[in-house]
Amino acid sequence: MKIGILIDFFSELKYAINKKSSLSIMMLSFNNYRLTYKCLFINIILKSLFICTWLSFNILAEPVVDKTLTKPDSIFHFEDQNSKTHKRISLSGEWCFNWSEFISPEKSCPANSQAITLPSKWNNLPSPQTSYPRQGYASYSTTIILPKNTAPFGLYVPVFYRAGEFFINGRSVLKVGHASQYKETEIPRDKRSIIALPQGEQTLNLVIHVSSFHHIDGGLNNPLEIAPLAQLENEERIRSFTSIFLVGSSLSFATYFFFIGLGPARRKDFIYLVGAAAIFTYTLRIIGIEQIWLFMLPTMPAVWTLRFEYYGLVLALPAFLYFLHYLFPNNVNKQLCRGLLLLGLISFVCISVFPTEIYAWIRDPWVGMYILTMAYCFYCILQAIKQKQTDSYIVGFIALAVILTTSNDLFLWFNIFSGGNLINLTYLSLLLGNASILTTRMIRSANREVQLSNQIRQLNTGLQKTVEQRTEQLAHKVQELDKQRHIAEHANSAKSKFLAIASHDLRQPLHALGLFIGSLKFSHSDQEKVELQDKLETTHGSLTELFDGLLDISKIDAATIETEIQAVAVTPLLQKILQEFEVTAAKKGIQLRLHGKEQYVMSDPLWLERIVRNLLSNALRYTHQGGVLLALRRSKNMVIIQVWDTGIGIPNAQQSHIFEEFTQLKCSQPTGRLGLGLGLSIVQKLSVLLGHQITVRSTLGKGSVFTIEAQIAQTLPQPSASSQLFQDPNSLKGKLILVADDDKQILNAMRLMLQKWGCETLCAKSLTEVKAIIECAEKLPDMLITDYQFNDLHTGLDIIQYIKEYISQSIPALMVTGDTSQEKVKLFKDSGIRVLHKPVQQAKIRLMLNHMLKE
Repeated sequence: MKIGILIDFFSELKYAINKKSSLSIMMLSFNNYRLTYKCLFINIILKSLFICTWLSFNILAEPVVDKTLTKPDSIFHFEDQNSKTHKRISLSGEWCFNWSEFISPEKSCPANSQAITLPSKWNNLPSPQTSYPRQGYASYSTTIILPKNTAPFGLYVPVFYRAGEFFINGRSVLKVGHASQYKETEIPRDKRSIIALPQGEQTLNLVIHVSSFHHIDGGLNNPLEIAPLAQLENEERIRSFTSIFLVGSSLSFATYFFFIGLGPARRKDFIYLVGAAAIFTYTLRIIGIEQIWLFMLPTMPAVWTLRFEYYGLVLALPAFLYFLHYLFPNNVNKQLCRGLLLLGLISFVCISVFPTEIYAWIRDPWVGMYILTMAYCFYCILQAIKQKQTDSYIVGFIALAVILTTSNDLFLWFNIFSGGNLINLTYLSLLLGNASILTTRMIRSANREVQLSNQIRQLNTGLQKTVEQRTEQLAHKVQELDKQRHIAEHANSAKSKFLAIASHDLRQPLHALGLFIGSLKFSHSDQEKVELQDKLETTHGSLTELFDGLLDISKIDAATIETEIQAVAVTPLLQKILQEFEVTAAKKGIQLRLHGKEQYVMSDPLWLERIVRNLLSNALRYTHQGGVLLALRRSKNMVIIQVWDTGIGIPNAQQSHIFEEFTQLKCSQPTGRLGLGLGLSIVQKLSVLLGHQITVRSTLGKGSVFTIEAQIAQTLPQPSASSQLFQDPNSLKGKLILVADDDKQILNAMRLMLQKWGCETLCAKSLTEVKAIIECAEKLPDMLITDYQFNDLHTGLDIIQYIKEYISQSIPALMVTGDTSQEKVKLFKDSGIRVLHKPVQQAKIRLMLNHMLKE
């Protein structure tokens, strides 16, 4: 639909121009309102351009002369002209015209002749002349009076529609095809010719017979010109050479860029392919317009020269638009490229299949599309120039040259004015411009290849250095792995020693427990029972301490230790620890003191207490005389906690190993139970976890000092309610607690313990029993204490989940388990369940239950 509107527009424009009326041009109607606003805008711009151009030429042109003949006569007087001044004389003006008649060659302008203005097409004559049918035959005639005594003249005959024969003074001097009164006998031809005018004859009667049955136009549409014969022949030679050179060069460029566009390894570069297509398709138009085929095949039919001209018209435009798209992809619409290409291919098929008188109708619409497309291209190029894109200035120069030269040819085609044909400049601009763009791109590609080559060399050098560095790093890694292997071997050896130590230290309290329990059976006095009970508690505490050490190491290694960094009052914490170890110090006959003012640090009170307790326990274990001092002082923004002892000291060779797991000092003096060698390892790991720094200084035989550096607190600590909870004797009284464990003895022990605290208990050995108790109980339990692993493959987490789903809410739950694997410790942490690891003292259980009740 839009194409039809464009055709109407250009038909309307052509009509107005042919009428030579500025008012008609200015009054062009906007009947193409169905176009989109963009096309309407382009329409307005184009009309304004043509109006300005027409007015300019109207003002600058010579005064218009009334060319209506009063009688059928036509004479061109050149006898007073100087051929040196006027090298080319145009035969534009009034001619005698006889429609549907081949007049006698002997005499021009017979009585029945009509006046006609040349150059023109007889089917499109300017007003007020009446146009004739498109197809037919006619005669043109005139009289020419040449200058006297001049060099030989020649008559230049351009291409016309569509066949003709020229007569001078009754003699046939040129045949272009075969002019005929019938379509069947006409032989159309496209050919430029030069006629050598007779020498010695000043007055020439020129008669031309013209027929046009194989085109939609007819007549002499280009001006005939008279000039010195030598000049015309020289100009024709130059034109022929230029045409052949342009065609040969453009075909060479097109072929060259086409193969470059194919690229190596089949990686096509479409900018070169479409550039080659643009050059090649426009070369077809050059071949058609310049009749290149006639140099090889003088008798070649005119239909093929015209087809090549039209091929170039309908294919070069989409090729050039695609070329711009690949140059500036963000500026040129790809859908427009596709649409124009599809239209060009359809037109190409029509030109190839249909006869000339049919496909020639696509000329005017395509000229209109050419104008609109070039305006759009120029707009896109201006945008690219504004954005300073690569090659935009070169493309802008090409577009400007093409627009100017094309405008000149359009003005000639519309017969607005007569002037030099600049079409060769268009060919040259397109050829050299496209070639320069593609060549500069190729140069840039070559430069990029050089740059890439340099980068590859640099990368190779860098890669070689990287390989050397990686090799060196790998060597370091191998050394590090070797060290790790030695460490692993050492750890394995240490753990082997640990197993021996553990089997001894764990057997000792277990053996003592068995003896104390046996003695308790045969004890008769209350005093003896009390003493045995104290010894049982002490032995149980030793056993618990061993297991707690193992469990702490497991938790730290599994990264499941939970810390709560807060402001901590250090002095009360140290006093509490000191009170616990006073009895042990007194039994060994050594002095235990605390020195220092109150300080506050940022730490976790529970784990800080564990660090200090382990250090104090070690100091008391290896000190046999003298004393142990807990010192507290401030240094800048740090608080220093030190444990001084006068013990056996640490050899220099062992000071770097004392924080390793399963490491114990060898001592010639008896020190009682040595433990598993985990205390200082726990101290080191907890210090790192809390962000504290721990160091040691020691002199063999004189003693040691362990120093803890902690960040000073800026705020005072909040009071803790844990001790109050534990001291409340009635905190658990009347609470119903469900205990689940698959061990009968543990169930009985837990039941007795809870009953002493005033609790009511429900006991179950599996998930099945838990379900039966819950479903039949009149009162739901307040709390739950459960083991993790059961014999029926259910776990304590399953029991907790069941109770939660059954009562649609959670109840406080405590898991007491002997599973200390890293995987299970992480699982307990992720589940958010409170966990105590067996063996566990009653005080810890009660403290945990009190905390859970208050949450």
